[in-house]
Amino acid sequence: MAQRPARCCTPCAGTAPSTLQPRVPAPRLTLPRSLAWLTLVPLAMVCNAAELTGSAPVKVSFVEAFQRDPASLHVAAIGLRWTPDKAPATPARVLVLVDTSASQMGDFRVRSRDAASGLLQSARPEDRFLLAAADVSCVALSDRFVAAADPTIDTAFDRLDKRTPLGSTDLIEVLDRAVELFADQPSGTRSIVYIGDGPGLGGIDPGEFQRVLETLRARRIAFSSVGIGPQVNWPCLAAVASATGGMLLVPDETIAAKDAGGRMADLAVAAVAWPDQVALSTTATKARLGMLPARMPPLRTDRDSVILVGGPLESVTLDMVLDMGPVSLPLPAMAPQEEHAYLEELARNANDTSGSFLPLLGREGLDLARRAILGEAATLAALSRQAEAAGAHDAAQRLAQASLRRDPEGPESER
Repeated sequence: MAQRPARCCTPCAGTAPSTLQPRVPAPRLTLPRSLAWLTLVPLAMVCNAAELTGSAPVKVSFVEAFQRDPASLHVAAIGLRWTPDKAPATPARVLVLVDTSASQMGDFRVRSRDAASGLLQSARPEDRFLLAAADVSCVALSDRFVAAADPTIDTAFDRLDKRTPLGSTDLIEVLDRAVELFADQPSGTRSIVYIGDGPGLGGIDPGEFQRVLETLRARRIAFSSVGIGPQVNWPCLAAVASATGGMLLVPDETIAAKDAGGRMADLAVAAVAWPDQVALSTTATKARLGMLPARMPPLRTDRDSVILVGGPLESVTLDMVLDMGPVSLPLPAMAPQEEHAYLEELARNANDTSGSFLPLLGREGLDLARRAILGEAATLAALSRQAEAAGAHDAAQRLAQASLRRDPEGPESER
């Protein structure tokens, strides 16, 4: 299934991993990968928590909380929004990665090219672009970043059209090589826009995944995607975008890929705030706090950044340093509700990787995770009934308990 002084303070999220306790190994959340038009952008606020955060340039846009019983861990999902008086606007360097792996054949190849073309046709004149092919590695199709209208772009597209779609998408290798292309670029907005279906479903090494996310963060490179392909691995693409302040668009066949690319042209160059020296603190005695992901995600003005906080929220402050200065943000407490039981399972699934794979790209990403976990609960409930009918009472009981853990108000609650 993926994001700070008497003080009981977590380890600084900018320097050391922290996890929600207790630490219980569990399989990672599996989310559906077949979706219609999906745009991970913000929804309206669901509570008035932002009113409690004063005039800070960061606001709390929503809080959801769950606690199974007084002896169990209190888990809250918190949405954060960057609200500067005026977001900085600087020229951007944008690396456009077009997937040329074996999955990008036929109509998918055409649509990926159209998305890249739409992005460049909608580009700002002050931004500079470099087109590259992405499969087992990243291959630049020209030797420098240029304006979108530069003839070099046409030559790069010609080279792209001549590439045979082969191999698989090695996202780690692609991003390692992509970062190198920014080495001699001036400071300012840096962005990667990947167009394709992401890595295969065989998985990514968690350690390598965390390393490449840290590299992107250290270089302040935001990663965004337009998901196009036979089976878009959107949870992975959403996790990278969330961790680096990017965005994700997944159009279906009814949406012109060129239109999706055109929309991404603005999203990819929007300003991003990069938190540093992040810490959670509380005046409550003996309280232990934890945060997932362990590294607080960057902040944007046009969508929420979501973190999971473990521990009681009474008198909790989230401290961070942004480029414009330090921010101290009180976190409003919210009464736990049964309908938010999915948060416990979400945190349990994410603990082993410090939340790196959490696909919590805005409120929409959180809602998708909720629906996936509730779907798991319904499936487990059905399996429990089948096991009971077959006389496997112990197995039925275990399956029913697993279903209730995910959804206390689900079908098994009536038994």
